[in-house]
Amino acid sequence: MVIVLSIKLLGFIKQSILAWAFGTSPGIDVYYTADGYVSMFGQVILAAIPPAIITTYLKIKNSEEEKKFICSSFILMGIIGLILSLANILLSPFLSRILGPSYNLDQINKLTYYLILLSPLIIFASVASISSGLLQSKHKFLQDKLYGLYSSVFIIISVFTFKDTLGVDSLPIGYIIGYFAFALMMVILFFRNTKFVPSSPINNNNIKKFKKAVLPIIVGVCLVDISHLLDRIIASTLEPGSVSSLYYSQIICGDLVNGIIITSIGTVLLPDFAKKIANNGGKTAINLRRIFGVTIPIVLLITLLYIIVGDKFISVVFERGEFTSQSTEIVYSCVAGYAIGLVAILIKEIISKYFYAIEDTKTPMKANIVGIVLNVALNIVLSHFLGVQGIAYATSFSLAFACIILIINYKRVANTKILNKKTIREMLKLMSAALVTIFVGLLSTMLNIDNKWLSLFVQSILIISSFTILLFVFKTETCKYVKYIISKSRAK
Repeated sequence: MVIVLSIKLLGFIKQSILAWAFGTSPGIDVYYTADGYVSMFGQVILAAIPPAIITTYLKIKNSEEEKKFICSSFILMGIIGLILSLANILLSPFLSRILGPSYNLDQINKLTYYLILLSPLIIFASVASISSGLLQSKHKFLQDKLYGLYSSVFIIISVFTFKDTLGVDSLPIGYIIGYFAFALMMVILFFRNTKFVPSSPINNNNIKKFKKAVLPIIVGVCLVDISHLLDRIIASTLEPGSVSSLYYSQIICGDLVNGIIITSIGTVLLPDFAKKIANNGGKTAINLRRIFGVTIPIVLLITLLYIIVGDKFISVVFERGEFTSQSTEIVYSCVAGYAIGLVAILIKEIISKYFYAIEDTKTPMKANIVGIVLNVALNIVLSHFLGVQGIAYATSFSLAFACIILIINYKRVANTKILNKKTIREMLKLMSAALVTIFVGLLSTMLNIDNKWLSLFVQSILIISSFTILLFVFKTETCKYVKYIISKSRAK
């Protein structure tokens, strides 16, 4: 998490540079539309392939089938990546009209150009995803998080080098070079200690098991990313700058918290779940309540920070150059909408990893389908009444609904409840702590501090301190666990 946080901070520097250089202009809207679509493939592949690789690979590790499975996986995903990339290039003129229904002819042509330029990213992601899953199986979790480092560094270099001559066109150049460097690193890291033995993926039983496991995951993850894509399409029909406002809010809220905390937790938990279940010979309950007791308060605190001081944070990070105070207001309204769904994202991520570990990839897929159908319906309704911020609220509400579906199914599969009297008491304690913290945060806004940085720092410290103290006052499970860890370390 510490390393990923450092990478995300670099990502914020990158985004602040882009905000300074391009603001929330129609030109950057077109690029973010293309970036969102092509990145969707990379995100789906990097999210769906590693879980299926892990659950399949751990069963054949150290056997005669290990090397055949590894090499067949690389060949299979390389071919799939190439086919998808070529298909996107050929269909780019048609896709441009779907992705930007309200764009004029110049914008459509520019969008087509960006789609063609970014399409090789799919090949790089396909190859990198196999290395990612295999490295995670060996409890090496850091490498696949480094793509943000490569992406940010090369985009920053490209912007400062080509901004004056190429403008927004400098962005896809940096992005594609960065992704290529990341994929190359992932392949080199894995094959540094493993010999590549050519093996056909056809008629390979382990590849068949891998495909059977991965298809529902791909469908589920793909539907989530399609939902984000639909968000941008709907946003493109609203006032100019809505797409980029939505993009900045997703970076600030979803990408930062999801990438640093939630995804990191899920990444580490999956191999652990898979090993425990394999050792016990089948489906077994995992003590998710303890995991939630430690992680939910962290995400809840971040939610409170976004809601109370999110506007100051956005102003400090982005408000310069073409990014005005009006841009800050719009982005903050979206951030608040996304923030209320962060806890649901955490719960959904952890329970989904349990289902992946028991090789039930269909249940998370079904939950995603229901959530996305609801999200599309709410998007249309809420964006009509609330504008672009309605899209953010629609996402959070639909995530909460999908989360409830997974909780119900966990009880059915694991034969144990997540929600019991003890859990409900813990939830009431957390809600009480959150309400008091909100009151403290509102009082802190009355402090007359002219400097934006200092004001943000002071208010954040007050909010964090208040919430932490209240967790101990209410004797939450988090504090009991912290005390247990401290006592255990003293005993040593």
